[in-house]
Amino acid sequence: MSRETTFDRDLHAVRDRPNWRHLTTCEAGGERLQRKGYVGKTIGIKLRYDDFKIATARPDNEHFTADAKTIGR
Repeated sequence: MSRETTFDRDLHAVRDRPNWRHLTTCEAGGERLQRKGYVGKTIGIKLRYDDFKIATARPDNEHFTADAKTIGR
């Protein structure tokens, strides 16, 4: 199950970090998991840079969850 957000402009990884709406994405993903009665443990993160290179990470959470704040951390 996934949830992606495309921003209306390119964001700088450091300067724009306070403006990231990651929690909104986490909330939408968490709500979707809860509606379906699912929980997850691995959170996939994908960043696309201005040269269209993609960086991904898939950190495991310690426990299964559908909680948006836990997913966001």
